Amino acid sequence: MRFRVHVMMAVLKQNIGLFFNNPSGYVFITIFIMATAVLQFSWGDRFFLENLAELSPLNMNYPYLMLFFIPVLTMNIWSQEKQQGTDEFLLTLPATDLEITAGKFLAALFTYLATLLFSLGLVLVISFLGSPDPGLIFANYIAYILLGSAMLAIGMVASILTRNATIAFILGVLFNSMFMFSGFIGNIGELAGSLGWLATILQSIGFNEQSGMIKQFNDMASGVISLSNLVYFLSITAVMVYLNIIILGKRHWNTGKDNANLKYHFIVRVTCLIVAILSVNVILNRFYIRQDLSSEKMHTFSTTTKDLIKNLKRPVIIQAYISKEVPAQLFETKKTIISMLNEIAAISKGKIHVNIHETEAKSQEAEDAGDKFNIRPVPFQDIKDGQASLKEVFLGIAFVSGPNQEVTPFIGPSLPVEYELARSIRVVSESSRSKIGILKTDAKLKGGFSFAGGRPQQIPDWQVVTELRKQYEVVEVFADSKIPDDIDVLLAVLPSSLTQPEMTNLKNYIMSGGKTMLMCDPFPGFNPRLSPHLPKPSPGGGNPFMQQRQQPPKPKGNLDDVLKGIGLEFTKGKANTKGISFCYFNPHPRLNLQPELTIISSANEDSINKDSDITSGLQEIVMIFGGSLKKTDSSWAKFTPLLKTGGGINGITDWNSLSPRQFGPPSKPKRELKDERLIMAGRIQGSYKSTEKGSKEVAIDVITVMDVDFIGDQFFSLRSSGPKDLNFDNISFFLNCIDTLAKEKSFITLRKKRSRHRTLSWFDKIREQQRKTQNDLEAKAEKDAEAELKEAQKNFDAKVKEIADRKDLKKEDKEILVQTVQENESRRLVLQKVEIERKKEREIENGKRKTSRDIAKQKRKVVTMAITLPPILPLLLGIIIFILRKKKEYVNISKGRIKENS
Repeated sequence: MRFRVHVMMAVLKQNIGLFFNNPSGYVFITIFIMATAVLQFSWGDRFFLENLAELSPLNMNYPYLMLFFIPVLTMNIWSQEKQQGTDEFLLTLPATDLEITAGKFLAALFTYLATLLFSLGLVLVISFLGSPDPGLIFANYIAYILLGSAMLAIGMVASILTRNATIAFILGVLFNSMFMFSGFIGNIGELAGSLGWLATILQSIGFNEQSGMIKQFNDMASGVISLSNLVYFLSITAVMVYLNIIILGKRHWNTGKDNANLKYHFIVRVTCLIVAILSVNVILNRFYIRQDLSSEKMHTFSTTTKDLIKNLKRPVIIQAYISKEVPAQLFETKKTIISMLNEIAAISKGKIHVNIHETEAKSQEAEDAGDKFNIRPVPFQDIKDGQASLKEVFLGIAFVSGPNQEVTPFIGPSLPVEYELARSIRVVSESSRSKIGILKTDAKLKGGFSFAGGRPQQIPDWQVVTELRKQYEVVEVFADSKIPDDIDVLLAVLPSSLTQPEMTNLKNYIMSGGKTMLMCDPFPGFNPRLSPHLPKPSPGGGNPFMQQRQQPPKPKGNLDDVLKGIGLEFTKGKANTKGISFCYFNPHPRLNLQPELTIISSANEDSINKDSDITSGLQEIVMIFGGSLKKTDSSWAKFTPLLKTGGGINGITDWNSLSPRQFGPPSKPKRELKDERLIMAGRIQGSYKSTEKGSKEVAIDVITVMDVDFIGDQFFSLRSSGPKDLNFDNISFFLNCIDTLAKEKSFITLRKKRSRHRTLSWFDKIREQQRKTQNDLEAKAEKDAEAELKEAQKNFDAKVKEIADRKDLKKEDKEILVQTVQENESRRLVLQKVEIERKKEREIENGKRKTSRDIAKQKRKVVTMAITLPPILPLLLGIIIFILRKKKEYVNISKGRIKENS
């Protein structure tokens, strides 16, 4: 049978004309665009809380929106023809059922695509507010198109079954729901034990909790278009269009002797088609052919990883223990892990053997994972049918090569999967590792014992030590004697806690060319008692058995002398020698952070050094009550700033104003503004002539970071399972520093590989301007309060002087009168000070409230703009069409009849 395109085009044009020549069609487009704008910008305020220039708020709810809008679009496609009787005329035309059905489907698809075209106004709004990823936006719209085409075909089946448009709408919602939530069909065995066999069959062909149109849509909305997802939606579309053709041709089944059994013939044909397409989908699910459209190519192997795998020195066996079913937030992670493991096996050409074990709690696989590799299930929150529960999840991988073994117990949603796999493969396949020496300080990175509370307690290793062990040989180094030369990098955390002899040994090691990473901190959040200017704590650590015999703690050494030797010094404030840095910049408005929690972002020019291998590509790093440093006039040393504060307003905070008081209300932080941007991390490189080595040139390479808390355990938790928008680069920055000093740069590029944090820069600028205005207001309130107090003090001094200058009073009377005036004025001055302070606080609070109102006002403007501007064009077109239709109605009516009717 020949397919005639011109016939299909005739049906296509006729149906498109019915939609676009009717004002109700434009009303539909207008409502659709307004609904998408509400979901994107206003629903739950997620868009502004996340502060990300992307369509993720809309993507979360888009399938549910389509569940009602698509049936509206399809309910009249066939039912209206039946109701008006035009179907008989249509079906008697010299056109085949395929040509008619194809024409109607393409007309509905064209209408839907036109609607999506109008919705691009939302993208323009987001582009005005920030810099969205064009590849991700393109992938989002491909997902919208594929989801819409499948749902349109399903809706047409609902419409062809009835002549009532309302019933067609209800059936359209019902049929689409079955496919959209097909993942839950796999649970039918739980509802009826006798049908457990059906659940098994459905699950085997893909109808499980990780299938369904929502799941496939979310996969594509993440920026990856896979062949399996394309085939999934195109299969549904093809089957439903074919089902339309069969139902349309049902009128021939009982006409004629030869057509008597056509009903059974087509039932068998459709069944075979469905089985064939399901089989193709199952087969394609085992292949991971995909295209990563995101700008950062998060789901594509880098050249570094491919070269590493191809140049392996010895074979590697990978044992992956992965749960069959995982919570929704781990779907993408699980798929990425399996995809990359299969790709590793493919490109390694037999050098890497991959075994993927479907592992459930209390199964034999779970027992093997625990016994052999210490891989345990991790409890993760799972939400089903509105009910939250903890689900034990396996996402652990073990790497074995000869006698070497490396285990990654769990890969969370925020961990860079490619980096974890590549690093483990390289480490396990090599026989030697570089050595990292961790200097023994009061920070106790490698754990120990504590007697806090009078009881001995085991202090575990910091997680950063566990992380270092995955790649390096880690040893503890003591500075009470000469530091050994056989370590590749020395990590000195909180060196200010060292005694002077230990400090001297540290300085000698650095000046003799030992590569070192210094991590100083003016206010260690994990233990503020270890602050540099405070005395060294008791060596007994609170041990009640040692209190009688323990020696008093030795004084701390001079860290300034160590830094001066390499050409560095701390940034000093007026009130505190080593002040705490602060910066009023917060790209995460849902986090109410005080400015001493300094966020260093690539959004601020030159905050993160883009020219250094250590920091280029990093996006956000947060420092917690950290300090700052600067270079001295040392001629031989080259200083490279790595991290700087940004956002305009920064400075130094007095340590004492932040420390907690034992009694009374907390003090207000005393902040001193600085004109220059503060350097919170930097690298010193150079060489000098050492007199101790006979004027021999000694190369110096030291990285100094002015914070310790930035590698705290909480950042490992955020890194493994934290929210998407709080994926800070703290750990990556730290490991990059160590790798650079150890000359192990192969993984630096992989660590930087993550989605760019594309903030709403327009709002960031508004917040910055509001912060400047607020800061000026606070400064003015402080200045006015100080002036009023000075004036009050001046009046008091004038009264005292006036009494002292009086000659009509005796000396004794003057003293009594001065004392009386002094007491009265002192009381009045105290009350005046309280009132002035209250007035100042009121002005500051009013300024803060005004700032909040201004931000809220700007948000309302954006929401109003997003909801009203994009629908204007289709609404205007609808009005124009309405006016033209009215004019056409009066074209063939005589003027006399028009006047008569009026």
